[in-house]
Amino acid sequence: MSISQDLFNKSKEEGKEEPSFLQLGVKQAGGGVESTGAHKLKFISDKKTKGRDYHTQEERDEVEYVFEEKGMEKKYRVPCYNQGGGIHYFIKNMAEVKEGESIILEMKRTVSSSGKAINVIDFKRPTSEKEDVEDTEEEPEINLDDIEL
Repeated sequence: MSISQDLFNKSKEEGKEEPSFLQLGVKQAGGGVESTGAHKLKFISDKKTKGRDYHTQEERDEVEYVFEEKGMEKKYRVPCYNQGGGIHYFIKNMAEVKEGESIILEMKRTVSSSGKAINVIDFKRPTSEKEDVEDTEEEPEINLDDIEL
């Protein structure tokens, strides 16, 4: 067994393994992003952290969320502010969610006010704990002025 395998197995046994990132979309070979569908998640925690803007590589403030999906912890990060300087729409939605509460997230394609096609994260609360992810076909209510392009 290699040193890497040994260290990985030991950290996994001690519960020190980092959660993987929640993947709401997958990059396509020909360009664009395809949604991975709806994800029913339980909100575990959030914290303010530093990250990098993937366009400019500049450091920025971000919020890192930890969710549970099918018994596994998943991380998800968003910038604190949109390009206009306002609070990111995802943070606005999460502000009302209590730890331990379930939500449903899904990446959806929409058109911005400038006519450009963009991907946004549709945010829903299950109407009951037994709501299936497939039962989430309602159109999202999204304020396009709050979306970071």
